[in-house]
Amino acid sequence: MRGKSTLPTFILAMATLLAMAPGVWAIRYYRARFVQPTEWPRIDRFHPKPLIKVPETPVLRAKYPVFDTHIHLGDSGLSPEEVAGIMDSCGVAKLLNLEIYGWWGKELQRQISEYQDKLPGRVITACNINFSGIGSPGYTEAAVRQLEQDHRAGARAVKVWRNLGMDVRDVDGKRVPIDDPRLDPIWRKAGELGMPVIFHTADPSAYWYPVDARNERFLALQAKPRPWGHRWSFPWGPLFHTVRTTLEPPVAKIRLVRHPELLYYATNVYPDPLPSKEELIRQRDNVIRRHPETIFIGAHMGCFPEDLEWVARELDEMPNYFVDISVSISEMGRQPYTAREFLIKYQDRVLFGLDGPPDVEAYRRTFRFLETFDEYFDYPWRERFPQGEWKIYGVGLPDEVLRKIYFENAERIFGKQAERRTAASQ
Repeated sequence: MRGKSTLPTFILAMATLLAMAPGVWAIRYYRARFVQPTEWPRIDRFHPKPLIKVPETPVLRAKYPVFDTHIHLGDSGLSPEEVAGIMDSCGVAKLLNLEIYGWWGKELQRQISEYQDKLPGRVITACNINFSGIGSPGYTEAAVRQLEQDHRAGARAVKVWRNLGMDVRDVDGKRVPIDDPRLDPIWRKAGELGMPVIFHTADPSAYWYPVDARNERFLALQAKPRPWGHRWSFPWGPLFHTVRTTLEPPVAKIRLVRHPELLYYATNVYPDPLPSKEELIRQRDNVIRRHPETIFIGAHMGCFPEDLEWVARELDEMPNYFVDISVSISEMGRQPYTAREFLIKYQDRVLFGLDGPPDVEAYRRTFRFLETFDEYFDYPWRERFPQGEWKIYGVGLPDEVLRKIYFENAERIFGKQAERRTAASQ
């Protein structure tokens, strides 16, 4: 009986489908002909335009003169006249010109002659330390002599990049920690010469996490092409982190690492695991504590803008430690209440810094963050160096705090150090 009852049911179902077919095809034709299909953008091209209406306060020029303690002129392509023009239009009185690595000896002298000598009183220059050969006989003494020579050539600060503690190896192939005692004479000599030491240690916290759907910097971590002729003319980005087989410029051999976890967790790049971000920061702090007579500056809000409570503890414990705000507005701007409280409390310990080359729009966004209570706007360098898919909020600092962060703190540090330089040279 079941077999006999199945056939009529099947026939009825087929008849129903045949009856519906013209309607289905009619709907499809209508959609194809008259309805604009939805275009699904690639996730890296999804940049929605906010529809909220909030007040905007353009800040074209800083309210007070600015001493920018973190700028890169070396590969900016800007002439001294162009640099001066940007400074004048934005209210920037002085710049500290930095490079990540390679500025010592003749290369340092070339950079000084290019900008510092042509813009006297407006541009000062930081040198780097040559970490090649650590552990070889006489390395430390030679590094100290080079620092003294660079100081006589006109260097006014020392910039230390993240390669120390991560990439730098001694002659035995062992990773050199930031607090390696073999480097202590260098930091001591910097203090004697009145040269503040600017440390860029580690990287954003997101780099220590897998690059997956939960990583808030997923898009920022993608590789980005660089124009041919740039100092690194290959795809660049944290996903394509460079591992150099030599630290002597020019770079001889380069390996590209596809994922940051391969670099930071050392699954197939290094024979030994990289320290955690917290460990790298602790190593740097050990150096600062061991050399109380030397001024140290933590670039990028001490490289820990994600945790201002951590930075506050460091400032409380180390009176010779300062921080700059370069490339940290993207993080501070999404925690405006905490950031404002921090900047007011530590107003004597925070320095202004932009990073990158001088740029009018980046300056103006930074001024807007510091001077206004504007809501939900793009952070500096959002298009060129994206940090994350979010907007920022202004902190509206009081005038007294603005004057210190913009200029007075840096002038106090470098002016005081200038007095020590004069005494040391006599």
